[in-house]
Amino acid sequence: MKIAWLYREQGNIEGEMNYLKQSYDNYKKCYINEDFEAIGYKRYFMLYTLAELSRRLNDYEDAKRWYAELFAERNVPRITMNAARDLWIEFKEERKSSAHFETQKGA
Repeated sequence: MKIAWLYREQGNIEGEMNYLKQSYDNYKKCYINEDFEAIGYKRYFMLYTLAELSRRLNDYEDAKRWYAELFAERNVPRITMNAARDLWIEFKEERKSSAHFETQKGA
């Protein structure tokens, strides 16, 4: 994810998206196949990270899935839950406005 951030700072969207996708794939593989809690990662952290990576990749369905799992999770720190809710609301609003823009553009 750090390399994606460096690409973002340089304005290289293609490089950023490539590394975000690689990060997403690796986090998902870890979430599904590994005992991530044994190495100190909390379930809510993994869900938040997967949701945020999906959001940044504009993958609405995956983001929705991960956010739903996170919101159903117990014992999530309030600050994490509030940040996740804010990001989810922002993502939904961006999708609505971009869909509205596309509709207006096509008219």
